[in-house]
Amino acid sequence: MRAAHLLTWLALMLGGAALLLYGYGYSRTTVLIEEERTEPAPPGPQLRPAPGRGPGLGGFNLPFLSPPPAPPRIRKVLVAATTPETRVVRDVTVGGLVRIGPGRLKRTYIGEAGPALCPT
Repeated sequence: MRAAHLLTWLALMLGGAALLLYGYGYSRTTVLIEEERTEPAPPGPQLRPAPGRGPGLGGFNLPFLSPPPAPPRIRKVLVAATTPETRVVRDVTVGGLVRIGPGRLKRTYIGEAGPALCPT
């Protein structure tokens, strides 16, 4: 009787430890992360001889007289990333994740740090 009780207790403890290891190490969830991507600016004006003129200072378009090139464009893109379940639980606890549909989670912050556990 005592051995059966001990084996049952040992099996339950090992099963619980196995489930904790599975949840900690192998269970992952897909989270949508908003990233800022910079697109390169289009190339600026090139020095070309003006039509009908030969080489020389008067025959080239001067770059300082042309308008400045366009600044690089920054786009926000949603990227799917797999995140460990422990990180998802922490982010939900502090308000770092929002559900945007059935089975879809979106991170509310940009970067790796995330919101603080205690705002004070």
